[in-house]
Amino acid sequence: MNDDNAHPSSTLTGVLPVSMVLEIDAPAQDVWNIMLDFENYPQWNPFIRNQTLVGSPASPVPLTDQTDPKPGHYMLLHVHTPPQLAEPHFLLKPFQVSRTVVRLKVVDYKRRRLAWRTSGGFPEWLLWCERWQMVAANGAGDHACRYESYEVFGGLVAYLMWILCVKVLLLRGVVEMAEALSTRAVGRKSIKNIQILQ
Repeated sequence: MNDDNAHPSSTLTGVLPVSMVLEIDAPAQDVWNIMLDFENYPQWNPFIRNQTLVGSPASPVPLTDQTDPKPGHYMLLHVHTPPQLAEPHFLLKPFQVSRTVVRLKVVDYKRRRLAWRTSGGFPEWLLWCERWQMVAANGAGDHACRYESYEVFGGLVAYLMWILCVKVLLLRGVVEMAEALSTRAVGRKSIKNIQILQ
């Protein structure tokens, strides 16, 4: 586990890191608001197709209020790998759509940091995942920002994922989500200065 106040790039360790940074020509607060607008993810997000606050991992019933995420809340994620807005063909769906429950670790409105860790499903010695997303003004005034995503997998299964080159698929999902986030915030496709981190 890492220090919630530290930058995850320096403290988050595991077997399989998937990280990137993207400059977005939109105010940081606009990008942050889109990230927290879970109900509208199906309109723009090709990777995390749905992100729903739920009561518990054992019984993922959606919470009535989807607008106020807090640390300790659980979320049900519907993930498309490879990323796509359309539903996969029914024969491919079992291989391309996954569901997982995560628990929010950090929801920092002031510093615009959102972090979650997998919860339930597998014991952590077998597989775990932690993801941090951050938005900050990039010094170019109020009209541009820097979006960062740090995701790390650990446990025995993460070694198998590494051997099977799953990182390429995961990185594609993270990058396409970031690009779609930028397009949503800017109002048109405007991708510049994307960095893939190791």
